[in-house]
Amino acid sequence: MRPGMMDGRRFPPPWSAELQPNYYVVRDADGQQIAYVYYSNDPERRSAAKLLSKDEVRRIAANIAKAQN
Repeated sequence: MRPGMMDGRRFPPPWSAELQPNYYVVRDADGQQIAYVYYSNDPERRSAAKLLSKDEVRRIAANIAKAQN
């Protein structure tokens, strides 16, 4: 078994949420991408396409990262 896999988990903790241009990526301890959450800084585009704001996406990504427990 690989280190970090002793408990049988496929995505070992801790998970982190990292800011990228126009999205956040949630990664596990090995760097495996678990989730991408996209945002737009343009209010008109957000409204027309029902996209999320950067702050909304940051909170969602942080909550996904906390869900590892």
